[in-house]
Amino acid sequence: AVEYSNETDGWVPPGYATFQEYLKAAMPTLYPQYKGDTQTASIPFLGPSFANVRDRPGQLLTALPNASNYMDIGNVHDYPGGQYPEGPAGGGWGISMTESINRARLGSTKAVWATELGYRKSPDDPGHRAVSETAAAKYFPRVFLSHLKRSAPRVYIYQLVDNGQTDELGIINHDGTLRKQFTAIKNFIQTFKDAGAAFPPEKLDYTLTGDLTNVESMLFQKRDKTFLLVLWQAVSSSNGPADINPVRKNVTVTLANAATTVRVYEPTFDLDVKNSLTDVTAINVAVPDHITVIEINGHGIEGTTSEIG
Repeated sequence: AVEYSNETDGWVPPGYATFQEYLKAAMPTLYPQYKGDTQTASIPFLGPSFANVRDRPGQLLTALPNASNYMDIGNVHDYPGGQYPEGPAGGGWGISMTESINRARLGSTKAVWATELGYRKSPDDPGHRAVSETAAAKYFPRVFLSHLKRSAPRVYIYQLVDNGQTDELGIINHDGTLRKQFTAIKNFIQTFKDAGAAFPPEKLDYTLTGDLTNVESMLFQKRDKTFLLVLWQAVSSSNGPADINPVRKNVTVTLANAATTVRVYEPTFDLDVKNSLTDVTAINVAVPDHITVIEINGHGIEGTTSEIG
């Protein structure tokens, strides 16, 4: 993909007084050039990114009301600032992820990519709280799923290797050792990977009962017809660098038709099977503040489903 200059609200190119003035000139010029050239026409062109995800999109629209005409996909740097992703400030700058993503659409209904997002280990700062490795490990899979729910199908993590400076945003330490969030992301990919052409997912008829306060769910299916039902608590796992461990919520998944086999995982920290069942219609799960994945095989195809891209 191609994007405009990075976070131009943090700097202004020479010859321009404001970032709005620069983008008002640049966007109607650069976008048609790329789309009019056969060698680059098929490359997705992202909208501008901003450090201030709350105010800058609106300020750009005031200067250039049709700004969304000059992008294929919106672009957001919705750093949660140490907040939990589903919370009222999970999109950065005191706004929710939903609001941050919607503002990045620049008045359109286009999809959005999060081209920067991360959790810092230190130092703790009121404007961007640090979180522990454990909390970051819990948050990243929830970040991916929460973005997918909001038509933001790609998240780019900042950053891979810590640069040895003070923000410590890497998922790998400066000396090359792995942080817990690296393992959580690796396990997430291992759990959900299913390469191949797109296919129409089947349907799963199920209900959730029990203590569902702050419990979120998403349903996926793989090409071998395996369903993956994901549950998690959308709550805070961190108070700054101090961990919070909420009490698990007891939830029952009731299937309309018995599943041949069911396996339960908590892949944030390992890929071990936590529970294995056969020929069941009721699955009891103690849902934590990190994702629980219920793998369901041999079930009838009724009801509703969601799909992962």
